[in-house]
Amino acid sequence: MRAASRWASRLAKALAAAAAVACGLGLQGHTDGHARAAPPANPSGHRAPLQAARDERPGLYRMLSPQGQELLVTGIPLQVGDRFLAPDNQFYQVVRVDRDVAYTRSLGRRTLTSSVPSLMAAGPARPPSPLALYHTHSDEAYLPTSGATNVPWNGDIFQVGRAMSLLWRRVGVPVLHSYRRHDPHDGEAYLRSRRTAVQLLRRRPAALFDVHRDTPPAWVYRRVVDGQRLASVLLVIGRQNPTMWANEAFAFSIKGYADGVYPALIRGILYAAADYNQDLHPRSLLVEVGSTYNSLDEALVGARFFAAVVPAVLFGVRVDPRMPPVPPQNRQAAPSRRGWQGVLAVLSVLVAGASLFVLANERAYEAAGRLGLRLRRLAGELARRLPGRGGGR
Repeated sequence: MRAASRWASRLAKALAAAAAVACGLGLQGHTDGHARAAPPANPSGHRAPLQAARDERPGLYRMLSPQGQELLVTGIPLQVGDRFLAPDNQFYQVVRVDRDVAYTRSLGRRTLTSSVPSLMAAGPARPPSPLALYHTHSDEAYLPTSGATNVPWNGDIFQVGRAMSLLWRRVGVPVLHSYRRHDPHDGEAYLRSRRTAVQLLRRRPAALFDVHRDTPPAWVYRRVVDGQRLASVLLVIGRQNPTMWANEAFAFSIKGYADGVYPALIRGILYAAADYNQDLHPRSLLVEVGSTYNSLDEALVGARFFAAVVPAVLFGVRVDPRMPPVPPQNRQAAPSRRGWQGVLAVLSVLVAGASLFVLANERAYEAAGRLGLRLRRLAGELARRLPGRGGGR
């Protein structure tokens, strides 16, 4: 009987842990329309130790005007053919790269409108289309806050996306924010995040943002906008995709509006030699919110100011970035169908284990029998609560 008691105690602990893991797997990487606590840090459910974080120390690239003026400092590699729309809307193209310095020629000045018509049709009121967010480099962090430039599986960049999504939800704009991880931070990350982008696009968002942070010194991004110290935003367009011109029009609309209401918030638009999965949607942009050397607080303020611009451009909804980002009413997210199926699978294994234990230890028959009965009842209760077809996400 003592052996059966010990076995029952261990089994109960294992059941609780397995159920938690199964529910976590059912929710991991999915999106919903409600704010929730920070997601699990990695597949094991624990934040990676800070000392295990990989410091990102890439080379920095400088872009110079034909007169030798420094236009841009960034961790994004620059190549011949890249273009840059500077904060003053002067347009440049890279004609030569010597190690980490890109030399340009002028393409003249672009005129951007300060506002654009709402994309929402006039007439009967209806909820706007959702805005979608994801993070290709899910380990990106802010050094002054986290003590590392990269925290595997749980970068600060998720909090930046959450700040944007909370502000949008505050004014009634639906949000699809994916917490799916795409580690490691390597050349295949965009292939992994493409699957996430495709999943988000099934919900037909009005726009799709891949939120990052850059790597130059903090002063490059630090600005004071409307009396608030913040990390400014660099918009990045992949010039190797067939929808580049549509992406450009969207970026012009955002910068044009932001220049009118929050000067210096947008530090420019970079056209880089990549596609960044922007071929998937005509209003898809990569957004660099500050540098790893800015504080997370600066990045959060910059993210809220940027988030305030987007609904005004797309839906004609004006947003105050200082508005308290009050999340919706707290309510637990129901586990998905896949999560419940995982729980039932674990229970089935445990019930089978109980049966084998009985065969191996006849003296524990009575105790194990009671335990098996309880497990079967629990499995039956979970089966009754299992969402119907089409009820899971």
